[in-house]
Amino acid sequence: MSAPPKPAVVKAQTSLVEEMATGSSYVIMRKVSIASDGKPHKVTVNHVDLTVTFEYICLPTKTSNCYLRAIATNNSQLTLLQGPLNIFMNNYFITKSSLSLTNPKETLKLYLGMDQGIKVDFQPIEKIESTQSSIFGKKPKLDTITHTTKIKNLKKKKVIVLLFDQRPFTTNIDHIKIRIEEPKQMGGDMNIQEDDYHLISWTLHLEPEGESTVVFKYSIEYPADRNLDESEQPVEGELRI
Repeated sequence: MSAPPKPAVVKAQTSLVEEMATGSSYVIMRKVSIASDGKPHKVTVNHVDLTVTFEYICLPTKTSNCYLRAIATNNSQLTLLQGPLNIFMNNYFITKSSLSLTNPKETLKLYLGMDQGIKVDFQPIEKIESTQSSIFGKKPKLDTITHTTKIKNLKKKKVIVLLFDQRPFTTNIDHIKIRIEEPKQMGGDMNIQEDDYHLISWTLHLEPEGESTVVFKYSIEYPADRNLDESEQPVEGELRI
């Protein structure tokens, strides 16, 4: 009895990349028939296998959703061009995303949509108003605001969650004093960091079905005869990491 034939292995033919002074040219190494019907047609340029790490992004003051983000290094010789992107997982289409221009050896970040496997519970904001005593007779106001967020991992595996919040800031430093009450310091077990936009981030390593509570507390001191005028600061660019 003869052995059954081995399954055929089909490999997609890829392209060569020619570097030029002002860009790159992708040379398709095979003949391709394209119908002259005026419609767009797709041609495989290359296949790139990347080692990917996953993390979740959470902004509890804006949304109760948690967003999955994939991070990888472009270890190919190809410059990945900016444009729309279709995301498939286990051969199933899951969402649309966008790809930024990524040169070889640069970090690639892809947002893969919401994930209901991470539960975000942002508690009602606690605000305490008080008046401080002063030897000069004036009694400045003091507002203490507390944000409390509970994060629960509903998955059967460990996950990394980056939680972001923005501390208030003022240009009127002579009359308005803002102090961070909690966290007491940056770093620590949660790798707490603050960027140039006053965004504070906590890195949470959650065990399977584990949970964590993040408390962000700050105080604002200002003259009793003044009112605070709050406005949001637009944030441009990419969140850290």
